[in-house]
Amino acid sequence: MIFFANQMIAYVDEHRKLFVSLMHNDLGGKFAIQLKEMLMRKVEERQDITGTDTREHGRVSFTCSGVIGLMIDWLDDKLAISADDLSDLVAELIVNMYA
Repeated sequence: MIFFANQMIAYVDEHRKLFVSLMHNDLGGKFAIQLKEMLMRKVEERQDITGTDTREHGRVSFTCSGVIGLMIDWLDDKLAISADDLSDLVAELIVNMYA
C-alpha cells in the first residue's frame, strides 16, 4: 500500500496543473468522487475486502475520503508539505486503518 501511495502522489504532483484544473472545473465534484472510488477499489483489492463486508467498506470509504481531502488541500496549497511527506501521510493513514 505504501508503494501505491507513493506512485499516486508522484503522479498527481507530476500532473499538478491538470489535477487542479479537474478538481476546480468539475460540476458536482465528480472527479474527486471518481478518484475516491479508484482508491477504494485499490485498497479493498489489496486488503481482500468483499462487497458484502459493509463495515470494512465504510472504514475504507471514510479513510479514502480523507485522503482525497488531503490531496485537494495540498493541490490548493492549504497543506504546506512536500509530495514525499504527503505520500508518507497517505500511506500512514491507509496502513493505520488496519492497525
